[in-house]
Amino acid sequence: MPSSNAVRYYYAIKKYLDDHPQEGAGCDVMIAFSGEVTLDDLPSEKPYTEASMNLDENGKYITSDKKFRKAFHSSKYNILVVANKYQTGFDEPLLHSMYVDKKLNNITAVQTLSRLNRTFPGKTNTFILDFENTVEDIKKAFAPFYEATTLAGEVDVNKVYDLRNKISDYMLYNFDDVAAFNAFMRGQMKRPQDPAAIGRLAGLFRPVIARYNDMSEDDRYACRDFIRKFNGMYSYITQLIRLHDKELFEEFQYTTHLVRLLPRISVEIVDIDDKIKLEYASLKETFSGAITLDEKPPVLITDISTSARVPNKKKDTLESIIDKVNERFAGDFSDGDRVIVEGIYNMFMKDKEVRKFKKYAKDNSTEMFVKSLFPDKFKDIVTQCFIDNNDSFQKLFNDPEFYAQVQDAMARELYKALRKDN
Repeated sequence: MPSSNAVRYYYAIKKYLDDHPQEGAGCDVMIAFSGEVTLDDLPSEKPYTEASMNLDENGKYITSDKKFRKAFHSSKYNILVVANKYQTGFDEPLLHSMYVDKKLNNITAVQTLSRLNRTFPGKTNTFILDFENTVEDIKKAFAPFYEATTLAGEVDVNKVYDLRNKISDYMLYNFDDVAAFNAFMRGQMKRPQDPAAIGRLAGLFRPVIARYNDMSEDDRYACRDFIRKFNGMYSYITQLIRLHDKELFEEFQYTTHLVRLLPRISVEIVDIDDKIKLEYASLKETFSGAITLDEKPPVLITDISTSARVPNKKKDTLESIIDKVNERFAGDFSDGDRVIVEGIYNMFMKDKEVRKFKKYAKDNSTEMFVKSLFPDKFKDIVTQCFIDNNDSFQKLFNDPEFYAQVQDAMARELYKALRKDN
């Protein structure tokens, strides 16, 4: 947009926030443009400039690009009006929505819209409202860089309800399931979260997962696809209009959690209790004293490789995690505890988000990874483990200290391993 329009947008947003204090609570706006702007319809003794319109958290004018980006990343600002700037090189992972009122062509379209594609914990989607470009324009711009481009197209509220009806045809869940889930979540907001709550939450989904597994392979695929489309369409529609449908909102809340738990592929459930022998893992004193070796002549080794030894990362990392947990419980670590740790670790390493967590490990501090980035993923995995095998993983939900120690040890060892992984 022209710089003059950017200034007008800036003051229009300011006025809206002032006129709607409840909706605008916690919101503020910044502006980015080059040069000077003089407008007859906006009173000002001096031309408008970027430096004279943006203030930092201390009320001082922002005079450098570095300070500008730092201020926008703070909790004070969450809206940015831009005119012909930051189409490249603006790396702000918190960006979620973009409103476009200028033509975007070729690489410019890709560079501009890609400002939203940075990942951040809790950021599950993005949103663009384009007033100038057509679906064909954007497809044409992205075609040379991507094999496929998916766009939502026209806004049709009825599509949300159509998808909801398609899901109900499979009788996977009913209104009571949705109501019970939302009541549980509302109750959790009023009390501190605890590991045992995950077990109770898993219990709500277990019968639904069982019904899903009883479907034919084709029905499982179709039902899961409809749920994903329903979630995407609801998110898209509600960015534009308010539906004022509480039941639909609660179903969206339910299916958003459900789709993460539905098995992606059919897996044969095998009872392995009588087919495996658990390894010994407890540390018990069996001998005290000195060990004397028989004296033998030294052996001269002449064939020595100069290549660095490549460790077995999976085994080393897993054993390190087990050792850490074992150490924290003073060696009181049972065979069943080992099964729990191995199960969680193996599920994480097979997860499609491992690559994302490698990037998290390389780009963040240990404490950020351990305290903020890993816990949600750990919770998702142990919930799935609990659903798949209730008996083996019961201890995680009955013993908050064990849950916390396993999570912390696993996060710290994975952080080190993922940072080393190329």
